[in-house]
This record gives sequence, C-alpha cells and structure tokens, in this order.
Amino acid sequence: MLAEGGAFGEGIAYGEQALHIGEAVDDPYSLTIAYLGLGMLYSIKGELGHAGHLLERGLRLARAHKVTLQAPRMTGVLGYTYALSGRVGEGLALLDEAVEAIESMEQAAFHALLVVLRGEVCLLADRRQEALACGERGLELARERGQRSYEAWALRLMGEVRGRSDARDRDEALSFYHEATKLAERLGMRPLIAHCRLGLGRVNHRAGERALAHENLTSAVTIYRELDMGFWLKAAQDEVGQLSR
Repeated sequence: MLAEGGAFGEGIAYGEQALHIGEAVDDPYSLTIAYLGLGMLYSIKGELGHAGHLLERGLRLARAHKVTLQAPRMTGVLGYTYALSGRVGEGLALLDEAVEAIESMEQAAFHALLVVLRGEVCLLADRRQEALACGERGLELARERGQRSYEAWALRLMGEVRGRSDARDRDEALSFYHEATKLAERLGMRPLIAHCRLGLGRVNHRAGERALAHENLTSAVTIYRELDMGFWLKAAQDEVGQLSR
C-alpha cells in the first residue's frame, strides 16, 4: 500500500484514476474500493476532512448497493478518522460496529487492522484496558495471519498504551516502540516510523531524558515534514515546544 510507505502523491494519482474508471463504468463495487483506498490514504496522511468526505460517500454507496464486503472496512476507517478529528464517541461506535461485522463475516483481511484502530480510539477515550486488550488481540491476529504491516501497527499501539501508563511500564513501552520501528523500517513504512519516533520522544520527555527526547522528536518532525503530514507535524512540533520550556 503506497500510503503506508508515505508515497502519498503516487497513491492519490492511482486513487483518483480508480474513481474516474469506476464512475465511467458505473460499477458500485469498484467505486467502493476506490473510495476506501483513497479515504485510507488521506486518513493516514492526516487530511481528515478530505478522508471523511470520501469515506462517507463510499459507505453510503456500499450500503445502498449492499456491497457487504467493503462496508465494515469503510465503517472502521471512517470511525478512526472521526476520532482523530475529535469525534471520539462517534468514532468508537463506528469501530465497534465494524469489528463486530467483520468478525461475524469471518473476514481475515482487515480484521487485525480494525482491532488495532479500535484500540487507538479507546486510548483517545482514556479506556486504557480496552486499548491494551485490542493491542494484544491485534498483535495475535496479525502474527497468526502473517500480516506484517498490521503487526507493526499493533506493536506501536502497545507502545502507546504502555507509554501512557505509570513509570514502571516505561521499559516495556520503549521495547514495543523499538520493535515496531524495526519492523516498520524493514517494510518501508515511513509514516509509522514517524509515529514511533513521536511516541518514543514523549516517553523520553516524561522520563526527563531530554537529549533522547529531542533526537526522537526531531526525527519525527523531519519525516512528517518530508511527507507533508501537516496534522501529525503539528503534534510533533507541539511536543518539541513543550520540551523547550
């Protein structure tokens, strides 16, 4: 997936081409796939308004034409996008619906990812035990099915959960972040590498390790800037600003 590698420009070009083709032949199934792919790309990039618009259109189309395979995937990614936009309650409700639907349909392809996304939103809602359970389940599913990119996202979620707990979980948080970073580097997942560096920087900052915090946060800022991920760049820059106080 081009978005996971940070090749957003190329991914947008392919996604828009897919939309044009789907519209030209008036094929709801092809269109829902195009809306999902392009919506996910913009969600990963942090352009949440654009992502939400595409995913909402795709979900309406999937429901109207009973494209049952794509609807849970679209619902889950839309929920995640809503949550990042500040609509955490709505987002969690959609992810609950998506995970339940994909489990009832026994779909393996997106199952681990949706569980991990639900965990991230649980963390935003300060439901840490649920987030931890999602991280553990997502990691188990990804490893069981050989889904390496989802495994990397699950490891990062585990780092996020442990990193926001008390000080005794610090070493475990660092371990998860480092493992996620190594896997993301092997897979060329630059956005996820930046997220891991941001998480590491936050853990270092809370531990008073200012030099390490600055190193990791600067790395995150650099990657976000290079990939034009403005939403995430601001988060990393805000953390650097707090470090400077």
